Amino acid sequence: MASPAESEQLDLRPPKNWRRFVPSWLRSLIWVDSAGSYDAFLSYSWKSDSEIAPVIQSVLQKFLCPWYKLRARTVFRDLSCLPAGSSLKNELFDRLDRSAHLIVLASPEAPLSDGMEMEARHWFSRPRDGQILIVVTRGEHDDWDSMRNHLLPPAVQNSLATEPLWIPLQHRRNQILAGAKSPEVRSQLIEDLKQVILCLYPGRDWGQLRGEERTQRRRAIWLVSGFALLFLVLALAAADFAWYAQNRREAAIAAQNDARKEQTRALEALREVIRRLELQVASNDPTQVSLALEQLISVHQRNPAEVLALIPDERFGSNAFFMALLTRLDDAGCDAKAGGWARQLRRALGHQMSAARKIAAPHTESVDEGLNKRVLLKASRFRMGSPNGQGCEGCADEVPVHWVQLQMFYMQQHVVTNREYARFDPKYRSRDPSGPAVNITWYDALMYAVWIGGDLPTEAQWEFAARGVDGRKYSWGSEEPSMSTSASMETKHPNRPSRAGIWDLSGIVWQWCRDVYGPYSASEQKDPAGPKEGFVRVLRGGSSRDRGEFLRAAYRYNFHPSESASNAGFRVVWAAVGPGR
Repeated sequence: MASPAESEQLDLRPPKNWRRFVPSWLRSLIWVDSAGSYDAFLSYSWKSDSEIAPVIQSVLQKFLCPWYKLRARTVFRDLSCLPAGSSLKNELFDRLDRSAHLIVLASPEAPLSDGMEMEARHWFSRPRDGQILIVVTRGEHDDWDSMRNHLLPPAVQNSLATEPLWIPLQHRRNQILAGAKSPEVRSQLIEDLKQVILCLYPGRDWGQLRGEERTQRRRAIWLVSGFALLFLVLALAAADFAWYAQNRREAAIAAQNDARKEQTRALEALREVIRRLELQVASNDPTQVSLALEQLISVHQRNPAEVLALIPDERFGSNAFFMALLTRLDDAGCDAKAGGWARQLRRALGHQMSAARKIAAPHTESVDEGLNKRVLLKASRFRMGSPNGQGCEGCADEVPVHWVQLQMFYMQQHVVTNREYARFDPKYRSRDPSGPAVNITWYDALMYAVWIGGDLPTEAQWEFAARGVDGRKYSWGSEEPSMSTSASMETKHPNRPSRAGIWDLSGIVWQWCRDVYGPYSASEQKDPAGPKEGFVRVLRGGSSRDRGEFLRAAYRYNFHPSESASNAGFRVVWAAVGPGR
């Protein structure tokens, strides 16, 4: 590797060692010392022409250079770096051997430059096809003999038998040093160096080269103009787009502000509507309450439990209010379009009633199922009623016999027991926890059913569970019951379930039904719920203290809903689709 002292001794530019870490492909783009071949090798004195040589190299390389290339000709001047383990002399000799011509910058320091002498000796050490081109950069010598003897290295003096091509450039030295990048100076240098340039473009005259240069200059001007025009168009388009985008942004912001104001007004109006509905919920009119509840839940998406909490607790202490509200919810629940909100509210009603009456919260379905199994009765069509009361005197309310269609529903397998009912009413007392819950009013029975998410069975549901589609006389079949002769006077009957698997439908306790008591209709009905008008409620099934005719599956009895009896109980049903499920 060449040291700075060696480069100074040879009067050469010292290579930059850090440049060897730059990839070779990148070095070949920035510096020319990595090219495969050279059009000329520039030999000069570093002490004399370190600022002149780069300008001459640039002028020779850039002449006729198109805009898309870095250089038109390749002129070697200095090593950009010295590869590790290599010799400075060997690297320079290698570049000389790959060069077509040798350009020597003549100056008073050239005869004393060991580097130029070394390069000249190697050039003349073998035959070359290229020429020796002399460019005088400094010195007061105007003829060849004087210039050769005082401005050239000895090897060049002794090896040139005839006068070579030489160009005096002393008069440009100060201009080059003062403004090397000036277009005017570079244009003058092109004219001064035209003989050297012609050697680099063999077979072409100066007029042709100048013509090509002007053509290239015009192309460059058109290209620059085109790019400038394109840039101007893009700039105008960008400015127009920015203006349009800003307008759109301002319009969007204005629209957003208007939308927010409108939304604020709408929210204020909605809050006022909701406030009025909440006040309506707290009214004494169950119909108005129901309508307000429907609006709050179905339209305004309010939580059913939160909406029910708006009803004063004392309202749930009124059986009339509770019944009117429940009837309204059940009527709405039968509507396929509006039933969703009613079913949600009915499920929440049991929880709210528990809180208002300060009783236990409803148990889960799995707990209720464990205490009293639910039996599924499939959708069916059956004949309801009996002709002439099946021999019963005074049983004319069982006619006319009519067809009834029922949807699928669930019914408790047994009547509600004392243990079950005590969960709902902690004050309720009984001697036998497993016995049927009695002395229960119709209202309390209905509230218990709602509390666990169900309902009291309709007359049609109860009779279908007892008789089935074959129209049996008793729930257990056709075998007649017998009156006991003991002091208890209990009616004896077979201990068998109905065909649907329901126990104790007859002969244990009377069982409350949901319907208002009234006459039958002769027309076919679908899921009948009894008359709309009336007050007394239906009881079915008979008790163990009643005559056998009262145990018939078609027998109907009625009782005041606010009264209770020691032989009257109830059971719960759930519709597969409807208000109670």
